Amino acid sequence: MLKTTASLTALLLAATLSATPAVAASEQAHDGHDEAAQMLSLDDGQKWQTDAPLRAAMETIRNAAAPMVADNGTSPAEYGALAAAVESQVDYMIANCELPPDADAQLHVLLGQVIEGAEQLTGDEPEAGMTLVAEALEAYDAHFAHEGWEPLTN
Repeated sequence: MLKTTASLTALLLAATLSATPAVAASEQAHDGHDEAAQMLSLDDGQKWQTDAPLRAAMETIRNAAAPMVADNGTSPAEYGALAAAVESQVDYMIANCELPPDADAQLHVLLGQVIEGAEQLTGDEPEAGMTLVAEALEAYDAHFAHEGWEPLTN
C-alpha cells in the first residue's frame, strides 16, 4: 500500500537535496539525526504562503489524525486508514500545489516527515508514526500561513 509513498519519499528527498546543497552537507555532518526537522525554517521570520490545494490536503490529514491523537486505543486498521489518507493527500499535494520555489522546498522538508510517519503507521510501532505525523502538523502550523488552521490539541 505504501510502496508509492516510499517512491515519493525518495523523489522528495532527491528534489530537496538537489535544490539545496546545504541540506546535503547537513546530512553528512549529522549521520542519522533528524535533518528534516532541523532544516525547516521561516521566510525571513514570516510563515510561508500556501495555496488552496496545500491547505485542503493538510486539513484532510489533520482531520484524519485528530481523533487518534487523544485516543490510546487506536486499532491497526485505523492506523492503516490514516496512512492511506496521508499517502493520498501527499500525492494530491505533489500533483496540485503550485508554491514558489523556496516555499516548495520547505514543504518538501515537511512532507518528508509526514511520509516517514505514514510509513511507520503500518509498521510494528504505529504510535511512533502517529507522533511523527502529529509533529509534522504542528510544524506546518508554525511555518506555513493557513488561515483558520486548528491545532491538533487545544
